Parts: sequence; C-alpha cells; structure tokens
Amino acid sequence: MRRGFCRTCGSGLVWDVPGHSCLPIALRAFDGPTGTQLKTHGFVGSKGGDCSIADGLPQTDHQDQA
Repeated sequence: MRRGFCRTCGSGLVWDVPGHSCLPIALRAFDGPTGTQLKTHGFVGSKGGDCSIADGLPQTDHQDQA
C-alpha cells in the first residue's frame, strides 16, 4: 500500500492499494463542507472498544469498494 501525506503537517491524505480501482481520500483533508455523505463505515473491527457508531449506516470489517 502507498500512502500520501501533507508536506506541511504530516496528516495522512490518501492511500493507494494495488489492484483496487479507487483511491481513498481522507475527507478531513478538506477545510470546508464537501457535500459528501457517508455510505458505510469500513474497518470497524479495528475501532477502539470505547467507540460506538450509532448512525444506522452499514458497518464492515473491510473497505467498501463500490
């Protein structure tokens, strides 16, 4: 996997997984509203034990590749 980071602050911005047809971009990288809506929560199997997701969206242990 390749990752892209901000040259100024070091924040993770993108990650590229060979063989996948999409390039995930961290929405926190944008300063203003994007109008983007979540479709699913990925990698929930590795979230902290004290973290809960209660918005009703589907949850998976992998990244959605839609």
